[in-house]
Amino acid sequence: MLTASDIEKVYGELREAMTHYANQAENLIAAKQDLEFKKLRALANGLIVGKNADERESVAQQLFADEYLAVADIELTERGARLRLDLVGVDVASMRAQLRLAEVLARAEQGPDDNL
Repeated sequence: MLTASDIEKVYGELREAMTHYANQAENLIAAKQDLEFKKLRALANGLIVGKNADERESVAQQLFADEYLAVADIELTERGARLRLDLVGVDVASMRAQLRLAEVLARAEQGPDDNL
């Protein structure tokens, strides 16, 4: 049987998972913007050269290897946060289904409703 404490706990976990995911998404956006700014500045300063976009990207990856690794790491962390959010969402859905089932069973135990 679910208790008010169980409900509060799962919604607290949902709130935490949502907040963590939002923070990680913001971190990823900031890291990508920082990398893009560095690439544009290097391109403007003539540090990134190449005949086509692929060659220029290859040079940028060499120049900013640490930044590319940081973005990849943050992407992994964000995906983990998203997975946690999705799993907590499943817990919430399961709890809701259990509550609904308990309501249906309680009504069935009361017998037919003559007012229907």
